[in-house]
Amino acid sequence: AGAGGVPVPRDPAPKLPPDGDARDFEVPLSFLGKGRYEARIFADGPNAATDGTSLVVAVKKVKAGYKLPVHLAPGGGLAVILT
Repeated sequence: AGAGGVPVPRDPAPKLPPDGDARDFEVPLSFLGKGRYEARIFADGPNAATDGTSLVVAVKKVKAGYKLPVHLAPGGGLAVILT
């Protein structure tokens, strides 16, 4: 288990081609144990394709089996903190 008892996946990062293209995908949270968790999501903002500082921070309640929808801007990124 990681910090705060949150399970850590064996392979925490989805594998994406390093081509820098925009894309939409889902991150499965099947590695989570029973119970509810808070996901603090740091994602590309609406202008991220042209402004590298465009950021959206969201908080969602999630549980095992949930699939976190993600949109990456060209060359974008994502960070999720689970507690």
